[in-house]
Amino acid sequence: MITNLQLVRALAALAVVFYHTGYVVPGHTHTELQGVAIFFALSGFLMAYLSQTAPSARDFFDRRVVRIVPLYWVVTVFSVLWFNYGLGNPVYQWPLLWQWAIHDQRQLFVWLTSPHGLNDFDLWARLFKSLFFVPYKNDAGDFQPLLGVGWTLNLEMFFYFVFSIALMFGRKSAPIVAATLILAVKVIDDKMGGTNPIIHFYAHDYTWNFVYGIASFYVWRLLPSVIGRLRLGVLLGALVFTAFFVWVNFATHETRLLVNEFIPVRWAFIFMPVVVVFSALILHSAGARVSSRLAILLGDASYAIYLSHTIVIGTLYPVGQRWAWMNASKSVIGVTVAMMLSTILGVLVYLYVEKPLLNWIRERRRRRKEEADASVVSA
Repeated sequence: MITNLQLVRALAALAVVFYHTGYVVPGHTHTELQGVAIFFALSGFLMAYLSQTAPSARDFFDRRVVRIVPLYWVVTVFSVLWFNYGLGNPVYQWPLLWQWAIHDQRQLFVWLTSPHGLNDFDLWARLFKSLFFVPYKNDAGDFQPLLGVGWTLNLEMFFYFVFSIALMFGRKSAPIVAATLILAVKVIDDKMGGTNPIIHFYAHDYTWNFVYGIASFYVWRLLPSVIGRLRLGVLLGALVFTAFFVWVNFATHETRLLVNEFIPVRWAFIFMPVVVVFSALILHSAGARVSSRLAILLGDASYAIYLSHTIVIGTLYPVGQRWAWMNASKSVIGVTVAMMLSTILGVLVYLYVEKPLLNWIRERRRRRKEEADASVVSA
């Protein structure tokens, strides 16, 4: 395991949580520290890395589906039920439920058996599209499923599909073929002038990071063995880059667009996500590796944090409207509480939902394979 990438995963997830709180550091810009772009660059590297040992295109795609889909379905359905039942408003609904549970159980039963908007055909249509990664425009005109962060998973699933096709050409050439197919979609979109909304969506600027991540795989493989003796220099370089990364991402938009002969900030900003991933890889090769159990746990839980944090932030929103000190977009206390609760929930979801669910699915798949093999042998 490249544990440094676990730390990158954890920090990227927390950066996205920070962005969705809406908090702006005084005098700076509203930033996610390029968390989503880092995830995509990381995905590009990992798919190139994992494809080299993939038994087949089908096996590769099946593994990615099992890794991504089950938890996404669980959190999406839970989110729909949570907010449709009004549980996303703890200021009003929670005290009411407590009062009914103690003094008026009949009303509680009425509340439980009410449709809560779940009889809306349009909701079910959107839920179906969301669960099966069908891009569609929401009421705001954005390609965003019911679970807001799911738009990135639509692009991820597209990437997995493309990579699976690429594997049919062989493991060694798969990353190059996948990058070529992604670029081909961009060329088609450009030739069509962005008129086809679905193709335009899959040609999203963020998908460049998949290509950059694939490129980082090849560059990393070319690193000389002498890199291990340059550990101190690599560490110093990583520290300088980290400081520059934080400065650029918190800088105002106007500063980001600045390009001068000394620091081409705009271009640096574009390539920073893949440099973050590559820096983690160089540090790994130099022997500077993350060993913290907490960092590795947060990396393991990063997907659960990423999916579930919008439920936490959405639920805390009415609280922040009622009490200003809990307003995550304006209060240091509010943003701290939101990030802590999002992290705690994400870790719990990972430990008690995602991990057991994946283990159960993998065990069932293993048993089916053993039974199939046994039947072939007996035949």
